[in-house]
Amino acid sequence: MKSTYTTTIQAPVEVVFNFIDDPEKTKLWIEELVSTEYPDGLNRDQPVGTKFKQQIREGGKVQTYDGEVTAYEKPRLLGIKLGSEVFQVSVTYRLTPVETGTQLDYEVDLESGKWYVKLLAPLLKGFNERILKKQMAKLTAVAKAAAAAK
Repeated sequence: MKSTYTTTIQAPVEVVFNFIDDPEKTKLWIEELVSTEYPDGLNRDQPVGTKFKQQIREGGKVQTYDGEVTAYEKPRLLGIKLGSEVFQVSVTYRLTPVETGTQLDYEVDLESGKWYVKLLAPLLKGFNERILKKQMAKLTAVAKAAAAAK
């Protein structure tokens, strides 16, 4: 199940990328994100292949997901895979400088071999799109404020 979203953010590409790439800054626009840990460390020069664990608040519980950096070209591209036994999510952020700031193209692909996830896919898509719009609005606000503060 794929979803895409495109928005323009009135901030330079480097500022927007920093809010996507820095785990502490990501928590400013993804409220559900509790932590991101790199058990084997993070090589900032060559992050593709880096494994990480993310803790995400879902309702009253905190779930831990395994992740991996799948694409990285600072400050234009970040791809990650995140998942559990139930599902895998591939996320890609593409950033392009435009006259008014940054165009962000976001793509997410949710895959699962579980029959009940496939059955619920139409409901999940609508729910996920509402969360995505909320997160993108917050990302736009924090990036714009950071750019204005410079």
